[in-house]
Amino acid sequence: MNKSNVVKTFVVISVISFTLHLLNHYSLGVLGLLLNFAENKETRLYLIDPDIISMNIFNGRNTTTIGDGNIITLGMNGTSQTKITLFDHLKDKGFRVFCSEVDTTVNLTLSTHSNKHLPAHFLIYHKHTDFLIHIVVFYKRYRNFIWCDRIQIEDLIQRIKQENLSWLKTEMLEKLHFGRVPFSFNSINTTRGILGNTTLLVPENGDKFLKDYNELEFIECNYTRAEKYYREYKMPREPTDWVLKALEMLEKTGEALDKLGIPFTLGEGTLLGWYRQCGIISHTSDLDILVFREDYSDDIFTSLKKVGFTHKNTFGKASLNDSFEYSFRWSRVKLDLFFVYKEKDLFWIGGTDGDKKLRFTLPKFTNCWSEMLGVRVRVPCDSAAYVEKSYGKNWYKPLKRWFWAKDPSNFKVVGKWDRR
Repeated sequence: MNKSNVVKTFVVISVISFTLHLLNHYSLGVLGLLLNFAENKETRLYLIDPDIISMNIFNGRNTTTIGDGNIITLGMNGTSQTKITLFDHLKDKGFRVFCSEVDTTVNLTLSTHSNKHLPAHFLIYHKHTDFLIHIVVFYKRYRNFIWCDRIQIEDLIQRIKQENLSWLKTEMLEKLHFGRVPFSFNSINTTRGILGNTTLLVPENGDKFLKDYNELEFIECNYTRAEKYYREYKMPREPTDWVLKALEMLEKTGEALDKLGIPFTLGEGTLLGWYRQCGIISHTSDLDILVFREDYSDDIFTSLKKVGFTHKNTFGKASLNDSFEYSFRWSRVKLDLFFVYKEKDLFWIGGTDGDKKLRFTLPKFTNCWSEMLGVRVRVPCDSAAYVEKSYGKNWYKPLKRWFWAKDPSNFKVVGKWDRR
């Protein structure tokens, strides 16, 4: 490369760098303007942009970096009183505002939920800086987690056509970190941070936030099917004392295993209860949960005992290579923890009936978050395949008698245990 080309290349790079510097400088100014507006509206905004959080730059040293330069993601807490017009006054200050609403079929159970038009996402664009601010609205679901809906893409596309929202560019929408699917967090605790010369709230534990962000989609239980089930079979709707204790045991299990970073999933009869009736089968006697074999830790046993559970049994080989299972009890509720073994085309869990060694085959699955009677739980994303594999085509019908070691459609005897 000759000297002239080197100079030209240097000039081009310098211009690009200066342009990016100006873009980020003005973007930070626009962000500050929005934060001040929200504060005057008594609305608390906090950073949830995974790209920026992963850079860990909240100390003022990096004064010109704001993600890829033209999008930033913020969160806010919504209530039953939050209005879709919250940010409309920004239109007088050079902003353009789009609001996607919460799906009206979602069972939010917000107190005094009289507002039929709740905001799910605000897309706020500043025309002079080509800068998009994405505000995700989180709602508290029951007592123990927060949730955000997806962006109603169909509505968005229709609005873009009807209202000539040309500023909502396709390439911008493809970069959004939230909105493709519903999402949930246990909580997002915040602290004050500095981005450039702008003070804002950021996640207290960035690593934990990023781990939670990268985890799972949230899927709703089918409340329409549950309502039909209760009505058709005249089942009691109010949870019994045993069911309430079972829910408490699930929460305690989550408390113990979450500290270890070990995910568990609803399985077997507990999954059937969630899938069929959005609850726990009241005449059952136990809870069934699954942990993948590779997630095993000796700390599981210790942590469950620390939250007050009494160890009842350990089944399978201590080496964990065959049908390993723990059984605990707490306040009249029994918890069966099965370890899931992965093979090429299927998963399986083991069982012990006397000296018989049983194997229950399962379809391969990934996990999604959901909610059961107010408790945030993981379930197989394709729960239909799991339930049908375990309970057959008639899974929907309640049975008066069910023996776990004979009646499932997915088990076989694979040998005998050597008790010596």
